[in-house]
Order: sequence, then C-alpha cells, then structure tokens
Amino acid sequence: SIERINLKVMQIMAIIGHLTDESLKRGRSAKKPKIEIWNQSETFLMY
Repeated sequence: SIERINLKVMQIMAIIGHLTDESLKRGRSAKKPKIEIWNQSETFLMY
C-alpha cells in the first residue's frame, strides 16, 4: 500500500540522516555512507 511505501521511505531517510550525522561527527565525508545506505535500501525495498 502507499502508506507502507511511505513508511519505508521515512525509515530510509532516517537511516541516511543518522549515518550522515555520525559521519560528520567523525569528520568523514558524508558521501560514502550515503552511497552504502542507498545500496542497502535497494535491497530493503525488495521486501
């Protein structure tokens, strides 16, 4: 359903935001974790 898809999108955005915040705290580039999480989110959306 649309509601379920929206929930997954919100979860993914929260994960991306969390990883970006963590990477900034460590002084790393925020690009790398975003690419990694997008690869994971593609698999996540299969379920």
